[in-house]
Amino acid sequence: MADAIERAGKSPHAFMAEALGVQARLVEQRRIFVAAACAAEDQSLASERGYPAAVINIDALHPLGRAKDIEVVGFGASDLEDLLAEAAKIQKRTLTPDQRPEAGYFYRSDHFNFAKAGVPALYVKSGAMLRDKPEGTGKAMLDAFTAERYHKPGDEYSEDWDVSGSIEDLRLLFEVGARVANAKTWPEWRDGNEFRPARDKSAKSRERTEEE
Repeated sequence: MADAIERAGKSPHAFMAEALGVQARLVEQRRIFVAAACAAEDQSLASERGYPAAVINIDALHPLGRAKDIEVVGFGASDLEDLLAEAAKIQKRTLTPDQRPEAGYFYRSDHFNFAKAGVPALYVKSGAMLRDKPEGTGKAMLDAFTAERYHKPGDEYSEDWDVSGSIEDLRLLFEVGARVANAKTWPEWRDGNEFRPARDKSAKSRERTEEE
């Protein structure tokens, strides 16, 4: 039934299903994995503090169908993208740089306060180069979602969704998370990145974990 609630992007039910699905597969890894659902995406959340190894933001996975690519918002930020590229090759996919860097989405989503604290963040969107649909279809679908549903009451689950691509996205991000969770070293921001100094300050507190 329709309501007047303005939702914060994709259906929250879909987001939680994705997050819990990934968490269920990562419970036996070397590091602890936490699925967090932040409720105030553009606010300063004091709870987003500490020194996790990394943050993987999955709130921009869209039910478009299977894609040849996956988009990286804030492309070029950290070496988490290297892990993503390696995992993407398994699915015969490529990385697409941020298609709207001028919109500043990397600075407006739930991972941002982690990034300010120095934690490398990987923020991806479902790719728009769809395998089984004509060229341009994915972009048109994303544009329609942004215009007609994003932050609007119409952002509800639909039986018309093609979640085959979302499933591949989650498998891909699971691989990234598993590699981070089992690595002896911590991911880092690229040299020159604005968040690198904050990460460097936490180096001593991370040395014991890396040696274990």
